[in-house]
Amino acid sequence: MVAIPLVNSAGVALHLQMSHRGVLKTTRISAEGSCSRCQKDPRFDRAFGHFNEDLFSKTYGFIGDIQKDEKQKLHESLRNEKNPHRKFAIKQTIERMNSMHKTKERKEQRQKLVREHRKLDAKLVEQGKTPYYLKRGDMKHLEIAEEFERVKRRLGEDANIEKFIEKKRKRKASKQKKFMPNRPEGGQ
Repeated sequence: MVAIPLVNSAGVALHLQMSHRGVLKTTRISAEGSCSRCQKDPRFDRAFGHFNEDLFSKTYGFIGDIQKDEKQKLHESLRNEKNPHRKFAIKQTIERMNSMHKTKERKEQRQKLVREHRKLDAKLVEQGKTPYYLKRGDMKHLEIAEEFERVKRRLGEDANIEKFIEKKRKRKASKQKKFMPNRPEGGQ
């Protein structure tokens, strides 16, 4: 449905002509850029500068401490709560906070790996070698290697990595199996 502004021969604006098919909307058509109060999103506007994630995390690092205190209070209220609906809601909130924390840790670990690679790359460039830019696949390999190093540190040097990999593979397979559609009954 298109609104067409009409102008008579004297240049006077007439009523808008609209299609009779469909529901008429009462919204007015405004000229481009005539909004008196345009809202700007600082995330996407260049006037606000480039977003520095490291500086942001250093500036607002105290929020992590606040979230830890909040999580402890939620655990206490979960123990004292009698209402099953509220208990369920509190459990969901705690799980959400835990998953957000894990995601943040993973992101920080990835950033740490990238920083280390850039430092190493800068040293190699100083020696006269060509720089190497990490691709997604290479980044994934670095993350997996770092994870195995963490597992070795956690379980000890004589840890059986093959057992760990096998358990992880079985866990993933069971998750995928859970989301597969059931086969129809009837032997067809």
